Amino acid sequence: MGDLTEYRNRIDAIDRKITALFEERMDVVLDVARYKLAHNLEVFQGTREAQVLEKVQALLENHAYDAGVRELYTALMNISKDYQRQLLSEERQSCQELSPLRAQGAIAYQGVPGSFSEQALRELFGEEVPVRRTDTFEELCQLVQGGEVPCGVLPVENTTTGSVFEVYDLLEKYNLSVVGERVIGVQQHLLALPGARLDDIREVYSHSQGIAQCAGFLHTHPGWRLIPYYNTATSAKYVSECGDQTRAAIASRRAASLYGLTILAEAINDVRDNNTRFLVVTREPMRGPGNKATAVFTLKNRPGTLAQLLTVFAQRGINMTKIESRPIPHRPFEYRFYGDFSGDLGENFQEAEMVAQSLSEHWRLLGIYQAHKMGGRTLGG
Repeated sequence: MGDLTEYRNRIDAIDRKITALFEERMDVVLDVARYKLAHNLEVFQGTREAQVLEKVQALLENHAYDAGVRELYTALMNISKDYQRQLLSEERQSCQELSPLRAQGAIAYQGVPGSFSEQALRELFGEEVPVRRTDTFEELCQLVQGGEVPCGVLPVENTTTGSVFEVYDLLEKYNLSVVGERVIGVQQHLLALPGARLDDIREVYSHSQGIAQCAGFLHTHPGWRLIPYYNTATSAKYVSECGDQTRAAIASRRAASLYGLTILAEAINDVRDNNTRFLVVTREPMRGPGNKATAVFTLKNRPGTLAQLLTVFAQRGINMTKIESRPIPHRPFEYRFYGDFSGDLGENFQEAEMVAQSLSEHWRLLGIYQAHKMGGRTLGG
């Protein structure tokens, strides 16, 4: 018999494993909640819960623990249901604010079915909404600006690889407004034709961001040629259609299913908590309540102007949660800024805007909208 310290150390080690698995389970609960939202399902599924309890009890080797394991999993499912109800309430409120767009026609996204852009669109507008696919981000912006679609969904930044600079440039080029956002978890997999092996692969296709998110894994295969492509799902579609077992794609699990590919390596992104933020863009702004704002501005070329602008917002309790600079075409080494703001976006924000305009050569509010929440936490706030 060991001593008490030894037993406690063993329990601590087991608890670490249980905690990691609990976190993994709750991440899947988030996916389940979004599926239920998209398919208009209720949180409580009595048949499913009974099946879970019977299954886990049958897994026990020592049935003296039957009552305990049922109590444990009942508590765990209650936690999951509470979490799902909270998420669904927040998600439905966010989606309700965008519901007028759903009735105006097809919603645009760049790529093909199975892309993360499509996933963001479906989570925002539902499975039944008609869609219009484009090959490029610019084509999508042209459709929105021309009034051919009421809105589009565009990726703007990733927590691992940073901003999608092309999208920022297009927002200003086409004078688009921002009316909503969505943040989705992104898990990248290496996909290839059935029967292919890792040793067979010579070329890997994906969006440049997908490749960058998996740099660590790809570094272990220096002989592979990395080829940036339109987006992740389009890469999977291409690999499926080309019929070449030496080619692979970095894309989602859904893309593998849609295009008949096998997963050679799972979850190859470097950072486990890998998220991409998408914007809903329209031709005209939608004025309404919100807790997040995005603006584009070019400052007057005077010492300390940026510091003055930041102070204007800070003094009114408004937090600038992001600032991004982009070169201004045909004006070498001059830059425009994109900023995200959170806080009191009522009178205080309007006052700050007036001062900001006086400090700027150009100031345009792209929109005030509802920040996406994940698990009760406002992102970027």
